[in-house]
Amino acid sequence: GFERLQTNSLEQLCINFVNEKLQHHFITHMVEAEVTLYREEGLKYPAVAPSNHECLDLIAGKVSIFGLLNEGCRLN
Repeated sequence: GFERLQTNSLEQLCINFVNEKLQHHFITHMVEAEVTLYREEGLKYPAVAPSNHECLDLIAGKVSIFGLLNEGCRLN
């Protein structure tokens, strides 16, 4: 998750974003591998949908924090 500091900098936002991207990649592939294994072994498993895509979209999606920062820099 995101670190909550008294003052967060752009650098901290970028670090948190990269951490969230890595977490998303890891979870997506681990859950996919486990579901495949369970299916192959005929085991029942609960529906699992761990995702942090909403957080990632907020930071770097079509309308995002990074997009707003980029637009603000172009205006100056």
